[in-house]
Formats: sequence, structure tokens, C-alpha cells
Amino acid sequence: MTSVPGPDLRLSLEDVSKDYPLPGPMRLRRAFSRLRGLHLEDGLPGAISGLEADDDDEMTEEEPVDDAALLGETGLGRRVVAGVTLQAPGACAIALVGPEGAGKTVLLKLIGGIVPPSEGRVVVRGTAVPALNAMGLILPVRGDTVKSALPQLGAMVGIAPRAVRDSFDGILEMMEAPALLKSSTGLMESKRRRELILAMALSLEPDVLLLDIPIPDSEFGDRCL
Repeated sequence: MTSVPGPDLRLSLEDVSKDYPLPGPMRLRRAFSRLRGLHLEDGLPGAISGLEADDDDEMTEEEPVDDAALLGETGLGRRVVAGVTLQAPGACAIALVGPEGAGKTVLLKLIGGIVPPSEGRVVVRGTAVPALNAMGLILPVRGDTVKSALPQLGAMVGIAPRAVRDSFDGILEMMEAPALLKSSTGLMESKRRRELILAMALSLEPDVLLLDIPIPDSEFGDRCL
């Protein structure tokens, strides 16, 4: 029997775990992908679902693989998050601290509803908006303007396109770039992409902000704070 979070709680995690299948050789993965045999969780690109490397919580092909360690308790794959319980009231800030590969970003994806937990329960009261480095990796690289790309990106992480479009004025004000919406996402530097994602998340005024993008030491960073 699971407990119900109290009225003052904004976020509650109860014994949450997340498993991913072991990555196969890259050639096999590409072959299965072409044959539509490679399942991407919830239809999202690998960088968001966690099936491809997007940050320090993922695994590269070059790393030595200890199958026994990766199988963990499940026998099915890699346990990235194991038995996390957390409660957070409103008006607070919580930092996730740990070494590379500890599962910090994956936990943020679980809280944001981007990927489902393998075990446990996640409850968020209100809206949760992610501002993650992984989102910068899936912005269209060419042929899209910021105006068309941001609603698509929002939809991929569960944010209604209309809500993103309604936040455009706040994004432009925060970025101090009146002509930004006409800019091509393909011409943006990675730093500018991260700033754009952060500006979008803050302009949406979420109840829970999930953040792994560093706040820069700049005028833009001051506006974010």
C-alpha cells in the first residue's frame, strides 16, 4: 500500500527504480533501427529516452562492460536508478549530487514524466518542466526556425505546443533578442541552445523546474536567477 503525499508536498518519489537494456554493438543497433526493430521508449529520440548517450549518466561503446555489474538485481539490463525515495515541499531547491553515471539526469527524466519508472511511484503536483542538456541535442539542426522548433521540442517532453507559443514573449525578453523567433536552430552554438531551453523552461513558470543546465555567470544568468 502506497501513501498519499500531504497537501504541502509538491513532489513525492516512492522506491523509484529505472532499468535500461544492455546496449548492443552499434552495427546491430543501426540494423535493427532500419528494420524498425529498435524500440525507443515512448517514441522519443534516444537522447531523451536515455537509450543513447546524452550526458554523464549514459554509457559509451568504448567503455569496458561488466555484464554482471550491469545486470544488477533485474537480470535484464542496467539499473540506472535504484530505490530512490524523496519528498519535496513547495518553495524549496534540491540538488542531486553524485559521480558521473550515478543516474542524476535519468532521475530528472523520471520526475518530468519523460520516461516511466521500472518500479515505484512518482507523484508531481502541478506542472513539471525539464531544462535538460539532452533537449539541446534534439533541437532540429537545420530547416527549422526557433518559432517552429520550440513547440515541437516541448511536445516531445510533454509540454503542450500552445503553452510554448504563449511563452514566446517571455523567452524573447529573457534572451534579449527580439528577432530570435526567426533564427535558425541549425546555426546556433551549443551554448545558445542551452540558454534557449532554459529561457523556455523559466518562461513557462512551472511548479517544478528540473534543471541540469548550468546557470551561466552572465547577464542572462542573472535574469534566470
